[in-house]
Amino acid sequence: MSSCYGAPLPTSFRWLLVVALSSATVVAATDAAVSVRGGHRAKANGMAFLQPAGAAGGTMPTARRPCRRTGSRVSPRSPAGRAARASLVPTRRVTCGDRDGSPVPLLGSASTADGGEDGLDRGRPVDFPGGKAFPQQTPHSGRHFLPSHPSYHRRRRRSGGGVVRSALRRIANPFRRSPFKTKHSRFMEGWYYRVTLPEDGASFAFIFSVEDPRSHLGESSDLSLVAAQVMGPNDEYLVQCDRDESKMWAWEGSQGLGCTFDWNSGEEDGDEESDEGPTTAMSPEEWRRRVKSGFQILPNSLQGIVDGHDGSAGSVLEEGNVGQHGECTFDMTIEPLAGWGDASEGSTQRSTAGWLASFAVFEPHWQVTVADGRASGTITWKGKRYDFTDTPFYAEKNWGGSFPRKWYWAQCNAFEGYTGRPGEGPPLSVTAGGGIRGIPGLGDQTEELGMVSVHYDGTFYEAVPWTGDMQWDVDPWGKWILRGRCTSGERTFEAELIATCSEDNPGVVLRAPTKEDGMAYFCRDSFYADTTLSLWDLHWDKEKREYVRAMGPPIVDRARSMQGGVEVGGGPWWDNWSGTSEMKQPMRGLVKFPYTFQRVRRRLARK
Repeated sequence: MSSCYGAPLPTSFRWLLVVALSSATVVAATDAAVSVRGGHRAKANGMAFLQPAGAAGGTMPTARRPCRRTGSRVSPRSPAGRAARASLVPTRRVTCGDRDGSPVPLLGSASTADGGEDGLDRGRPVDFPGGKAFPQQTPHSGRHFLPSHPSYHRRRRRSGGGVVRSALRRIANPFRRSPFKTKHSRFMEGWYYRVTLPEDGASFAFIFSVEDPRSHLGESSDLSLVAAQVMGPNDEYLVQCDRDESKMWAWEGSQGLGCTFDWNSGEEDGDEESDEGPTTAMSPEEWRRRVKSGFQILPNSLQGIVDGHDGSAGSVLEEGNVGQHGECTFDMTIEPLAGWGDASEGSTQRSTAGWLASFAVFEPHWQVTVADGRASGTITWKGKRYDFTDTPFYAEKNWGGSFPRKWYWAQCNAFEGYTGRPGEGPPLSVTAGGGIRGIPGLGDQTEELGMVSVHYDGTFYEAVPWTGDMQWDVDPWGKWILRGRCTSGERTFEAELIATCSEDNPGVVLRAPTKEDGMAYFCRDSFYADTTLSLWDLHWDKEKREYVRAMGPPIVDRARSMQGGVEVGGGPWWDNWSGTSEMKQPMRGLVKFPYTFQRVRRRLARK
């Protein structure tokens, strides 16, 4: 579910290049700063890698409730506990089980900014260095909202490093999208995960969102909500929601989030004044034991029990007239193959909407976090169980005031013959989207933008408005013809994506955050689009003085899938929508600046 490039902010626009670049420097310096925990400096660029599921003997220190204690417990508030934290000696050790009971470490990237009292990081190992959870982790993988969960608002004892980091963030916050700019206005953040099962001809989408997290401010909103939506086989739809948004927690440094709607009997959440405090991230084994309904997303796993009702009928809450009861459980591990950039070691992962996504320029923002990955585990949908290994996985997120006024979206990473398995083609994934957004600083003026990007065999092909152009031809329902060209950068190429839905495939109407009505029916989706993708190299024709397709076979020649994901949203959608994406200045130059800088640097390096 994509917001693409969004709608305008209601506040004044700060896009002057000097200010933007200055604040960008502050943000970069802040995020790269060395985090301080009890006087110990953790490496800011440390990498945290997963132990493969089922590997024996995996142990990991943790600062929260363990699933199996293998050492003596020391109270975090005791003198011994404080001394242990100061020297980063774990107060207890845990072995976190996989689905079959095999040990696998609980993964998390530590962040001082997320630290609670005494520097504890709510469920993550206190001695984990800052940095990426995996090499392909993209910008904006962590949260943008400030959770109302009690563990984020306990009394904090900041060290000197914490004070410096806090001061730097206060300087940067006026120029970037942050929770502190949205205390008194509408704000939502949502996460979308798609699992495609080619052998079963089925797909699932797990959509989690939080709206107006204000209770920690002593304020209330009629639109505050935590929602879990699941789109299942045959485009069916389940939803479970709760008005208490303080149940939602999320990490700042990497993609970790969760909410417990209901606990199993005798497994209620911890007391805020207890030694352990309220529970956020748990080991996968402990989560299975304690949670009756809810979800937990870690960088390497998805777990959830959605005990809800048919989302296509009635209210989002269990109030009044609602749809038929249904349940979906899921438990899987994730192996990312591509983020939003090349998959090679050391490659830079990019912001989907450009580097200005770090600032309060456009909203809502959109970030593809895993353009292609593999999932292994189980899903049980309304009593039917699906078991899978290394099946296509995709993830993205949105944050801001609400979804845009009108948009389209298409995605597929389950092309026939492009699985990466022996005897088949390399992995192939495509993501495309476009919409109408306002032009900052120009009142009610708008522009129509779009993009189409491909990951093929570890190489990223990005056709965006600041490096080329895109044309689209989208019907209110049933047809998506999207063509993108990149004519600036080290790779010049053309991509064409065609997706169609048959007349007997009406899709399903889903809910999305709206500015006035909160979670409301606002888009139509399907996982059964007949999808074809082609990709060509371009070269400069001196006679025609333009880029043309290179001679020879295409890079990708009409790769096909019957399980393309498609969407139209907002409106009105009275008739066909055709257009060409042309980003206006000065925004085009601003967003393109990093690409221009890299090109100049490469030229200087050759001399």
